[in-house]
Amino acid sequence: MAEGKHLVIDTSTLISAFFFPQSVPAQALRKGLREYVLWVSVETQQELLEVAQRDKFDRYVPLQTRMERVTDFLAKTRLCADVPFIETGCRDPKDIKFLTLAVAVGADILVSSDSDLLDLNPFQSVRVMKPAEFCGH
Repeated sequence: MAEGKHLVIDTSTLISAFFFPQSVPAQALRKGLREYVLWVSVETQQELLEVAQRDKFDRYVPLQTRMERVTDFLAKTRLCADVPFIETGCRDPKDIKFLTLAVAVGADILVSSDSDLLDLNPFQSVRVMKPAEFCGH
């Protein structure tokens, strides 16, 4: 992990990366792991674990494989244990946890495909960008 640059990736991007290894979200995850310190919070971890276990994903990747990929990812991240609440103006309350985490850790970038987050770019000092943009596509 690089020490100088910090990154947050939202759950939907991570799930896509875990299920489709050749996808743009997977490329973004690999770039993030190579070039950035990746951050999670208790809340973003919980959401990732919950979403990865949904039965609807069984047709893509078996549950055991999904959980191995989540565990592997989490082992490569840093946990921000104390994420203070800040007013975000975000339309979707479920997305606030990514914005507050990004600000708390001083992230350079938040990678997301979610328009509720992308519409806030930049959020304070954090750039919000799609996986393709993050990869330079």
